[in-house]
Amino acid sequence: MTTTCWLSIPTAEDRRLLEERKRRKNWKRWGPYLSERQWGTVREDYSASGDAWNHLSHEQSRSVAYRWGEDGLLGWCDRQARLCFSMALWNGRDAILKERLFGLTNGEGNHGEDVKEHYFYYRSTPTHSYAKAIYKYPMVEFPYAQLVSENRARNRHEREFEISDTGVFDAGYWDVEIEYAKDDKDADDTTIVISVFNRASSGEPQELVVIPTLWFRNTWSWGCESAGCTTKPKIVRASESSDSGVHIFPVDDKDDTTTKKGTPFGPFQFHIDESIENSVQEVKLIATDNETNYRRAYGDDAATQSAYTKDAFHRYVIDRDENAVHHLRGGGGNGGDGGSSDGSSSTKVGFVVRVNVAAGGSSTIRLRLQPLPRGGSAPATTTTTTTASSTTFPGVTATVVDTLLDKRRKECDEFYDSRIPSTLTDEEREVSLQAYSGLLWSKMYYYYVVEEWL
Repeated sequence: MTTTCWLSIPTAEDRRLLEERKRRKNWKRWGPYLSERQWGTVREDYSASGDAWNHLSHEQSRSVAYRWGEDGLLGWCDRQARLCFSMALWNGRDAILKERLFGLTNGEGNHGEDVKEHYFYYRSTPTHSYAKAIYKYPMVEFPYAQLVSENRARNRHEREFEISDTGVFDAGYWDVEIEYAKDDKDADDTTIVISVFNRASSGEPQELVVIPTLWFRNTWSWGCESAGCTTKPKIVRASESSDSGVHIFPVDDKDDTTTKKGTPFGPFQFHIDESIENSVQEVKLIATDNETNYRRAYGDDAATQSAYTKDAFHRYVIDRDENAVHHLRGGGGNGGDGGSSDGSSSTKVGFVVRVNVAAGGSSTIRLRLQPLPRGGSAPATTTTTTTASSTTFPGVTATVVDTLLDKRRKECDEFYDSRIPSTLTDEEREVSLQAYSGLLWSKMYYYYVVEEWL
């Protein structure tokens, strides 16, 4: 019997898969591995009764630093969830900063635990050289209480009450689209593009706050002793003259910046394109620490280890508390007991981007997370311009980013075209593409060391 090789011409993605298999490049170190939900899981359950669903609630999740993983909206992280990226959103009406998916625990849903959101995995290659997903965010207040009360009132013979049943999307909503693209030369180099679309059919322009957020999972403040535990890492400002970027050091300067297996991890730099679009009203760098706010979560003032805590971005945006954050300039506070105590370093940073978008319009935010040359000192990465954006970072301009994204989109199509039968209709092909993407986006980081967890 003879067989025919139906894949005669390797695509760019096939070549990456070969490089990964032969360990020439670590193409799968980074991907959409950030968990959709870390709260309400056995991994973060430290209750005496083993009541995982109620020990750490969605309400507490914004204030409690997790131990064994992280969560976020359509996020990105390394395969051990050491350094994590996601986005936070605020429509100007919610009482909660939208940092993670909302859902019901087992006792709240008439059919058990369930996510009550609308989001879609749109594309992903096997190495995650390109990935795309979409989150739909209502323009009116998110119906947290209604989703809980309606589902709790129903029995198991009735259908679930979904967010689409609330009518919140009828008044208009935001399509928040996120794309990730890895660089050809370095698999640790990721370009990130967030595009927001005003899907209202008419009316006045709407404002949306978008906070692209980068943070370290807390592996330093709770007695962690297993592989992957570290001293407190640092994120510092890249330039005193601009809010456009930060430098990231996974462990203290005095320690070797390698994992216990000897694989280099970091340092990195993270930048945003400050090019001013008409829709962008503000870009501001804010910082805090990924530490538990014991006062809010448990009513315990004494246990809080840092003046800057995990829920600081919520307090800054929703409560308008300017003192909740600092700006990595030093001398501005009495932050944590590791790293800097003067507000010059942190373990969680974000760029506050305020956009005002007309009905049917859109706005684009471009970012890049890439290795910082090793050796201790940061390179000169800024070039002064005369535009409204005072600083431009190479590799984060619209031309460079859009060229890379176009290339990765085409390569993604080529890879799946070589596998999906050409006899399928356009609709059937799209179903297949999103099905494959759903499988690949679902490769999320779940981990805990039982001895320490107990």
